[in-house]
Amino acid sequence: IAFFKGNWQQAHADYEQALRLLPKEGFAIQLPRLLYGLGQLALAEGRWQEAFRQFVEVMSLSERSNLWPVMNLVQRSLAEYDLVTGNPTAALARLEQWQSKLLSPPTAAGHASYLPWAYLETGELSRAAQLLEQDIAHLRAQQNQFDLVDLLRIQALLAVKQARLAEAVAILEEVLTLSQAMPYPYAEVKALHILGLTFRLQGATELARNKWEAGLEICARLGERLYAEKMEQALAKLNDQAC
Repeated sequence: IAFFKGNWQQAHADYEQALRLLPKEGFAIQLPRLLYGLGQLALAEGRWQEAFRQFVEVMSLSERSNLWPVMNLVQRSLAEYDLVTGNPTAALARLEQWQSKLLSPPTAAGHASYLPWAYLETGELSRAAQLLEQDIAHLRAQQNQFDLVDLLRIQALLAVKQARLAEAVAILEEVLTLSQAMPYPYAEVKALHILGLTFRLQGATELARNKWEAGLEICARLGERLYAEKMEQALAKLNDQAC
């Protein structure tokens, strides 16, 4: 809860305290979840190698106890890293392989799949659109705003790919409204990143700059680096073009 509400320092402290309190026996279920949380924080904060080491350990422990939901979260986080850092082919291979192992759709487990994102980034727009339509309808019916903001952001990315920029802006404005209401500042960061890209494509460079600067302010407060690096690069490019 601390992580999603944006208090990452508190999340660190809570995870570490929970690890200290774990009994020596009977921790097969709790330990992978705690280690995944620490890995998730490391990934978001830019400590990539630490995150990858944590995830390897989480997968090993989870496989022994058949903790499919935890293993799904690891694969999802690794796919997000691949997608944000420009390796969608690796993300797609990872997600398609993992999807075949799941006993139920990811939306039923509480964390929406990033498979549509991988499809659209590898050019399979129709497959992405089909999955997004059914998963978004499912999440709206569940009133699951937590996962909905992720999939709406991906839907906005699809609209950008299809040059439907005004539609993308409208979708992202809904994401920002939902994220701020929860509150879920990390989802807000991700939406601001894409919103800046959309305004830049529209030629509204000052609006793009404002959105990225707003996103970086939240990143600084959180201690976030994965999306911060992308927005810093985008701002630097914008500044170079202005000179």
